[in-house]
Amino acid sequence: MRLNINLATQPYQNVRRVLLLWSMAVAIVAVLTCALLWAAIGATRSWRDATRQSNEYRSKIAACDRERVNAEAMLNRPENRSTRDQSLFINTLIARKAFSWTEVLSDLERIMPSGIHVIAIAPTISDDNQLELKLGASGPSRERAIELISRMEDSPHFRNALLRTDVAEQKQSEPNARKEISYRFEITAIYVPSYQRAATDEPASLAENKGGKR
Repeated sequence: MRLNINLATQPYQNVRRVLLLWSMAVAIVAVLTCALLWAAIGATRSWRDATRQSNEYRSKIAACDRERVNAEAMLNRPENRSTRDQSLFINTLIARKAFSWTEVLSDLERIMPSGIHVIAIAPTISDDNQLELKLGASGPSRERAIELISRMEDSPHFRNALLRTDVAEQKQSEPNARKEISYRFEITAIYVPSYQRAATDEPASLAENKGGKR
């Protein structure tokens, strides 16, 4: 009978296996650390670029504000008030002349959701000489009005569409019929005439043509 007796003071351990496992763990931790450091460096660079770009935009906005204040101060001088008033009058006439009922109704017809009916349209001139439409409409739900505003925002013909008021009304066509709820809305939006859209689209088309030639 053969007996295997271990006379060592410490129990036997596979040191090579332990060292291999520790080496793999250290390598994994080192790779993760490098990846985190690289991500931190990239985030820091992005933050610096965003901060620099934000500061540039702020400086440009501040410069534009200074130019606007100086221009307003110059126009508010007594010797320039007649020119300012004449310019405002001419700009108002141009904006009113650019308004076309046929064009507006055609643009609204293309984006109007089902169930929404136009009750009134009132064109006005905003403080910055832009055509502003006050649109009165009715529909079966408030969601239809929100859908109309979303379509107006997606359309190149309208900007800054806002729902000003919405009022629920109960309607009953017959004495014993069930009452139906109808909503009346008031929406305001800046209308972009066709000549302004053409002037905006022309530089983009020229840039595309130049890019194509290259």
